[in-house]
Amino acid sequence: YQQSYQRQQTTDSSALFAQVRQRINQGDLAGAEQLLRQAPQRTAEWHFLSGHLAYQKGWLDEATQHFRTACAMEPGNAARM
Repeated sequence: YQQSYQRQQTTDSSALFAQVRQRINQGDLAGAEQLLRQAPQRTAEWHFLSGHLAYQKGWLDEATQHFRTACAMEPGNAARM
């Protein structure tokens, strides 16, 4: 049951994060932020997207912190660096 629940949570998060990316790309930063608040966990991808959102808002210190956290959580993931 635990593995099934985790798999479902991962799938749900992937769909949610895809929507967040779409909103950011469309310039709907408020919508992207609202979706991020619904994420069940603060994963490396969550921090990466939060960093991207903060960067788009001009909040560079916050963006840097989120990017660093994402890299620390998944140091081998070159897509986030």
